[in-house]
Amino acid sequence: TPVETPRLRFHGGSGFFSDNVAVQGMLAASLSPLVYTPGSQANELYVFFLTEQTAGPRSQVRVKGPRDYPFDFGKRCEPRFLDERYYVGLSPQPSAYPLAGMQFQIDCEGVQSSGWPSRYYAAVLKLSGRLRSVRQYAFAIKIANPEVFMPSHVQEWSITTYTSQREEIDETYHTAPLNLRQVVPRSFGLYQYQPLQIDVLQSFFLAISSNLPASVTGATAWVAIGGIHLPTDAPCQLKVIAPSLYRWEYLMREFLYRPNEVNPLLPNGGRLPDNSQLVTATLPAGFIPTPRVEPFNEIQAEAITNYLAGQRYGLAAKVRVPDQPNTASINAFIVQCGQSEDSLVSRRLAAVLEPPHVAALVDAHVAYRTNIVGQPSHLRLRVRTTTAVRATGALVVRGPAGYTAAPTCVAASTTPSVNEELVSARSLLLEYEGLVNEAAQKQQGFGEESPEFLALNAQVTSKYDRLVAVVRETWTRRKQALALPLDMGCFFQPQSETQPFVQLTLQIGFPNVDSDARLAEFARRHARDLFPSDQRGESYLPVGLYEFELDVHNPTAIASNEVQEVSDAELSESSHATAPRGCGAERCWMYSTFKAPYSDRSLADRSAFARGTAIVERMSEASLVGLTADQRNAIQRNDRPTQPNQLVFSFQLNRTVDPTLPAQTLIGESLPAAQTIILRGPHGFEFPADCAVATARDEVFGGSAFWPDLAGFSNWTSETGAVTMCDGVGNVATITVVGPMGLLPGVRYVFRVDIRMNPVATPWRNYWSVEFYGQRSYDEVGNPIGTRHAEASEPFPGFEIWTFSDVLVVPRTTERSSALADGVVRNPISVLFTTHSAVPSGGGAV
Repeated sequence: TPVETPRLRFHGGSGFFSDNVAVQGMLAASLSPLVYTPGSQANELYVFFLTEQTAGPRSQVRVKGPRDYPFDFGKRCEPRFLDERYYVGLSPQPSAYPLAGMQFQIDCEGVQSSGWPSRYYAAVLKLSGRLRSVRQYAFAIKIANPEVFMPSHVQEWSITTYTSQREEIDETYHTAPLNLRQVVPRSFGLYQYQPLQIDVLQSFFLAISSNLPASVTGATAWVAIGGIHLPTDAPCQLKVIAPSLYRWEYLMREFLYRPNEVNPLLPNGGRLPDNSQLVTATLPAGFIPTPRVEPFNEIQAEAITNYLAGQRYGLAAKVRVPDQPNTASINAFIVQCGQSEDSLVSRRLAAVLEPPHVAALVDAHVAYRTNIVGQPSHLRLRVRTTTAVRATGALVVRGPAGYTAAPTCVAASTTPSVNEELVSARSLLLEYEGLVNEAAQKQQGFGEESPEFLALNAQVTSKYDRLVAVVRETWTRRKQALALPLDMGCFFQPQSETQPFVQLTLQIGFPNVDSDARLAEFARRHARDLFPSDQRGESYLPVGLYEFELDVHNPTAIASNEVQEVSDAELSESSHATAPRGCGAERCWMYSTFKAPYSDRSLADRSAFARGTAIVERMSEASLVGLTADQRNAIQRNDRPTQPNQLVFSFQLNRTVDPTLPAQTLIGESLPAAQTIILRGPHGFEFPADCAVATARDEVFGGSAFWPDLAGFSNWTSETGAVTMCDGVGNVATITVVGPMGLLPGVRYVFRVDIRMNPVATPWRNYWSVEFYGQRSYDEVGNPIGTRHAEASEPFPGFEIWTFSDVLVVPRTTERSSALADGVVRNPISVLFTTHSAVPSGGGAV
């Protein structure tokens, strides 16, 4: 008789053991070089791969090329970060991540081939952290091209992930392709010729009529490529590969290949600096049909045709611009001629053309001081724009209902000193304006040559010079702090019957404080070099990453924030009248930028979503545990600036489950309790990506002898649960606990966690918090029911960074030394400072 098995996830591990991995997983990967010509010693290979399984602590990655006439990684290979746009946040879709430890230095060793010519045909990268499962990674690595092309070059590239013990975890099942969307994978090979993009007259040019996603515009966009040429007369078959998220989509009349058709779509109407045309001849291939099957981002001429030296060719066609930036493969259009040939002499041309960024907001994020129900908090909001927005446009943020704030709000910088400097600049502007008005009155009453006017005019000049200097410093510091332009207004709207969300409107050129508009105007007139040349005439929100804070009160009702599937409708731009639902969870925030005027509601960039937070009850208690000198030494506690550290925390839960759910479904032998702790530190602290958590009695304080018996801490045993994962991102560590019993209410737990780096100075808001999310409940067939119980601690004080305070340097004189031999001015200075810690005898100051 057939038996239907319960839909439960099988767990093969318990305690401190992980689940068994039965088979090797499959990597989805793409490899793209920047240089395609033989013998290049300064090439870079862009590497992208999506893992299927985690590879554990200190994971390893091997990138292996062909053995015959190999590409050379070098004995000590050199990986590096890609452009920051490859690592942007794309909630709810995964973005690319750098390899763990790339911010320092990754141990990278070349693997030498045994044949001739001997080269380092593979690279093994040993990471300081772990490769996570189902995560996209991206990096670049230096390679040298061989002098010879071999057909095996396009069939023998692979990527493999390993544990620290060199046990294979995931691997590409076929050669890693150049085009991620290829049905029959094919890697890259060498070509005879690649144009120098630094030479305008020899460059290929690419233009896109609109970089707004098709989901926003409701239409496709023109892509035009001009300047295509070969150094000699040659026959070849032309192919153009768009970035993997793009899609060629055009009718026959929408494919253009004649000079009079293509040139108008290119920069400057297709004219070069010498007044010659970018496209001088009709494309020999003629019409190239739109793809009917995958890969939809690739078009290819139907036949080999002859191209003449001295002529420039071009083409233009319609593409569907994607909703998000291309981060899983190289963001470039690749032009090839002769890609199917097995001989280098017939592989004529390759070119790499970078398009403008997709006009979409990215890096959307919302952080908070506390998520306890009904409590005052501040939200830290972050987003990166792609398109500049001029005056009367707006940045709009919509969030879950229930938050309250002042109607005329303040979008403050996250750096307190920047806010203080703005207050000083406002005061200085008012003083300057007062002097200017008074001087005008003196001039009118006493004349331009009067002593009264001349004396006051000298003060005006001095105050002007001071104001210009302060404005320059203010603008520079605000840019460094990712602050919004100061001449943006801030208006908060609570939810209503017709608006089921809260809304924050930041309109450009309409500040809440009148003096901010005058200060910005002063800056544009008298410190013009601070602004791009096209943004000096009016207010702008320039392209960039912005981060700001908003004081709020949390909603007064508890609310969960479980993971949810995202539909296309929830991601569409037609959802602006409904509560945001595009972040992959129940509670979402949506960021949008609107072109001027805001009243037209025309998007400048596609909107982005950020995951919100659950609104939870208060935890019983949590704190940073104070340590004795012996305990500090035993765990290597180090409170100095920018140093690694070890911190001990305690917490006590009110409860761990929702009491309204059936008790028998809470925890069962076949389904251990899986609970989550989120440790949130002050901004400036950084957790390791693969943070380590100690919970055992003989580990937390550095040994059993240092356990504080009188503190009332409970012994956290394997029955309670094992920490199976600690995922650090910036100042937040997410800790997963799995065990037969799970964490229990009314018990005072204690644990130790490592910090990758302390901040440079004691944070302005020096508070930590602990959040707890209990196990899910399931019905008899394994479906989740209800929501998890959640609670959070009140923010509790952190520790002071061991730095000097009250530092002051006082010179006796500011007189300048002269060039004469006896013109040296000796100037004793007084250095005043307060130490944080006592300095023992024999120590000193440097």
